[in-house]
Amino acid sequence: MSWLRNAVHRAVEASGGHSSLLTRTVITSLDTVVHHAGQAVADGARLINDRIGSRSYKSMKVTAKRLEDAALSFRGEERVHLLRRWLLALKETKRAVAAAREPHYATDPDQALPVLDLYMDYDSGAKLMNFIHVFLYSQALEYVVLSMILEAPTEEEASLLSEIFGMCLSGGKDVHNAIISSIQELGKLFSSYHDEVLAKRDELLQFAQCDISGLKINADIARLDDEIVHLQQQINGMDALRATSTIRRSKASQTVSEGFKTAVNEARLCSRLEELVLMKKSIHHGDSFKTHFEKVDKLKVLSESLANSSAKAERRIMENRLQKEESLIFRVTKTNEVSGTEKELVAEISRIEEQKGQLEPELKKEEELSRSIASCKVESSTVSEKNRPMMYWIDVESTLHKYLEEEYLEAEKKIVATFSLIDNVRTIYFSNQEHQTRRDDPEVKNLFTIIDKLRIEFESVPRPVLQIEIEEKEEKTKRSRSLKLEVTDSPSHPGQESPITPQLRTRLPSESDSELAKFDPEYKEYSADDISGWEFDELEDEVSPGFL
Repeated sequence: MSWLRNAVHRAVEASGGHSSLLTRTVITSLDTVVHHAGQAVADGARLINDRIGSRSYKSMKVTAKRLEDAALSFRGEERVHLLRRWLLALKETKRAVAAAREPHYATDPDQALPVLDLYMDYDSGAKLMNFIHVFLYSQALEYVVLSMILEAPTEEEASLLSEIFGMCLSGGKDVHNAIISSIQELGKLFSSYHDEVLAKRDELLQFAQCDISGLKINADIARLDDEIVHLQQQINGMDALRATSTIRRSKASQTVSEGFKTAVNEARLCSRLEELVLMKKSIHHGDSFKTHFEKVDKLKVLSESLANSSAKAERRIMENRLQKEESLIFRVTKTNEVSGTEKELVAEISRIEEQKGQLEPELKKEEELSRSIASCKVESSTVSEKNRPMMYWIDVESTLHKYLEEEYLEAEKKIVATFSLIDNVRTIYFSNQEHQTRRDDPEVKNLFTIIDKLRIEFESVPRPVLQIEIEEKEEKTKRSRSLKLEVTDSPSHPGQESPITPQLRTRLPSESDSELAKFDPEYKEYSADDISGWEFDELEDEVSPGFL
């Protein structure tokens, strides 16, 4: 231990010579130097405790757990406020540590240091740590990076994270900017490719966490660096005190005592400094080469997998695009068809509306007519009620009229049959040769003259239009419209023409023989001789009353 021998020689030189007393004192005290050097850690802790005063310390593990929970759970504005608080605490801690390293604090150990929040691991009983050491010890920075990958950061969050990286990560500003750009790109990819990224999500987040942990400054190394700097400042301060003490040598005993104390303190500090340097060298920062190469291989496999997933995603995107184009074309076609149908429907609706406009007045007229018909029906029912007695008398009169027409036709038939009978008698009478002597009989001539006058008088009477005949004629017309009625003339006799006029012949019925048969059923059985033997007196008695 060369530094220990140098410290002893400096103490002897400071005493003013190689006196035997000093030599014995130094030799006696050499055995205790090693013991005091071993107690350097505890003495350093006591010195720090004396300078900052008596107070309670916060738990390092509890604080680290709180930082990690906040980094995982906060989103949006809460995450922005969290980054601001972290950056402010880191800056204040760094400022306080820098102030404690000022020369006037090193030369004056009794001067109070700036107040800092100190943390201690009560389980292991390790050295005190400030907020920077606790922040580096925890995984809050890794977790907040994962949170920003899952939810892309804003510009303000990226700026705050860049400042925190400058205080907690190794490398320059370019490296930090590249990391932030990668975080933003990963955030966009995670929000875009859900299915592809979810399959490799855990692996990607794990690699991102490992990258941040590899670049992050080791908390133990940072703590050791702070303590080494503090010890170097104390050693430098002792050198300055020793330089000034050589000028003021008044008494040998006092000089030996002060030099011995200074040498012991310097030995303690140097022993602690060497211990810290060895501890720093023993700490392995980052991954080993084997682990590093394994991670590189995993990243290659992951990159190929993501490339395949990206190719599949692009193919699906192309297929979806083609499907969307086809559906768009189909929609356009259907839209055109629907628009054409809509135009036709609009034209049809307009035409129907026009018809509606035309039909509404007609419907109003029909409604008015229906109301008029209803009122007319009411009036008709009223009138029918009032005219019921009158209709009864009309029916009675029509019945009587019909009865009279039937009687008239019956009488007419009888008269016409009588005239026909007389014509037959006349024909038979004048055609018989046996009665030639009686042709000039005045009585016979007188009777025929009277009959002719009656016939002329009968013909002069106008025949009325009978309703029964009209109805019969209409029925016959309905039965056979294509047939024409044949008018049958009366049979003409070559001997003597009947003096009946054509007007009377039209009034004679065609069934004269049947009418004669009604008067005398034995008419057809009489011969000409029988008829010629009739007495004219009897004929006159039978015919004259019928015509009168």
